[in-house]
Amino acid sequence: ATNTATNEIATVGDTVTLSFTADETIAAPTVAFSAGGASPAGSVTYANTSGNDWTATFTLADGDTEGAVAFTIDFADTAGNAGTQVTSTSDSSSVTLDKTVTVNIPLGVGFNLVGLPVDLQITSREIAEAVLPAEAAIGQGPVISVLGWDAASQSFKAWAAAAPDANIFTVSPGQGIFVRVSQNTTLTVVGMPITVPIPLDLLSGFNLVSVPAVTAGELTSKSIAEALLPQGTAIGDGPVISVLGWDAASQSFKAWAAAASEANIFTIDSDPIGGVGGYFVRLKEPKQLSP
Repeated sequence: ATNTATNEIATVGDTVTLSFTADETIAAPTVAFSAGGASPAGSVTYANTSGNDWTATFTLADGDTEGAVAFTIDFADTAGNAGTQVTSTSDSSSVTLDKTVTVNIPLGVGFNLVGLPVDLQITSREIAEAVLPAEAAIGQGPVISVLGWDAASQSFKAWAAAAPDANIFTVSPGQGIFVRVSQNTTLTVVGMPITVPIPLDLLSGFNLVSVPAVTAGELTSKSIAEALLPQGTAIGDGPVISVLGWDAASQSFKAWAAAASEANIFTIDSDPIGGVGGYFVRLKEPKQLSP
């Protein structure tokens, strides 16, 4: 694979090159590639680089299946006599498509309202363990607590590092969480990128969510309300009452209200490289949101 630091692991956008040499002059060969057992999207490009030396290349794409890249080479000599199909390398080299991404989420002193920018299930305790210095006990690490939200009961669920085995809960993409830290740190998460919207089932009252996918264009508190607005309905008459964001610098909420829809509009953080922001959406009635 080209464009990678190793000849064994490839990522989307890398070019896979298969080089081979025939024992005699052959007609143009046919090479078929697979990635993770499925045909890749990219077409194969051939080159007769010199004499009996050939290359076959293709570029890995977003839609390709993660896993080992395999191949078959079918060929015939100039007289039309078919050769034995080749399915393995002579030097044991291999290429594997790895589509996971690593995202660093900066956390500042105090409460941080964030979400997961990758397809990952992680517990409140694992979040604390992920930023724990080597040899440190979990209660001595930078994470003080992790807060989730139970929309059914309209109340927080809290995990505390001081009692790390109690009240552990799971965090999924699309959910917002508060992470309270005692010092500036970085939460590193690894998983598959989220490339399509994740539908969020919202209840009446407050819902704590996060941007569940890379959204085209700017996502704001007002556009969240507009996304849930029935056709022909004024925004103040729609199901959204308010949207609350979090200002980590001042440790305070920023509020947008449908009743004054042109005031206090704020941007929702949807940067898949630096993490995604969380926000509260308050509804009059249950709705499904797919930003």
